[in-house]
Amino acid sequence: EILRVTGVQTCALPISSPSGARVNLEHSRLHGSKAIGLAVRGPGTTPAVFSCKITGHGSDNVRVSDWAEPLLLACELASSSEGSGVKFTHGGTGTVRGCNIHGNKEAGVAMSGWGAPSVEYCHIHDGAADGAVFAEGTKGALRHCKVRKNKGAGVWVKGGCPTVEHNHVTRNGRGGVRLGESGDGCVHDAMLETANLVCVTDGARSCTHEELQDGCTAGTGCGHDGDMIWTTEACTPGTVPVIGEAP
Repeated sequence: EILRVTGVQTCALPISSPSGARVNLEHSRLHGSKAIGLAVRGPGTTPAVFSCKITGHGSDNVRVSDWAEPLLLACELASSSEGSGVKFTHGGTGTVRGCNIHGNKEAGVAMSGWGAPSVEYCHIHDGAADGAVFAEGTKGALRHCKVRKNKGAGVWVKGGCPTVEHNHVTRNGRGGVRLGESGDGCVHDAMLETANLVCVTDGARSCTHEELQDGCTAGTGCGHDGDMIWTTEACTPGTVPVIGEAP
């Protein structure tokens, strides 16, 4: 059974119902509170939030925490005066798809705290800070998004092991991708797409198998000489694995 809620002005989930129905929030406007606009928290909390305008709140427009797993679809998450468009923290996960995220004081999308949320096919733009920030153990993903015209970095990977792939990151005030808590340029445990994105953003490319065998990357920083790293070429049977460091 699904309980549908429409037209509300402020909301905090979970919303309880006598039948224990799942809650869907549809075609609603949540605007202008002094705190969080929409709080989704707790294991088993899996609302669908569809075509809602969640704007102008004093803290995060949407905050997902404590292993909640919502679906936000085709929403506008805008103009938080002191927070993010959507923040995942303390194990919060779920999916944000096809949303317009803009004009927020902090990051348009912020992920931390061991969850694995996915942000897909969103437009993250014109924020006062960074477009998307990954920190503190998150395994979140940013895919097929447009990230542009934010005053900070388009994407800032402070920590965690995120997946960043197939995005269009352009015209951001502090560059496309910023890496590390201090921006020192080091990336660890990256998936192939993320590694390639890092190289392209830095005006470089991944190394070939032959270049690694020649040792051209050894001792160049970040302590990856003892790690397996990506190359531009797939391994073929009989190829000897090479340990070295990416640029």
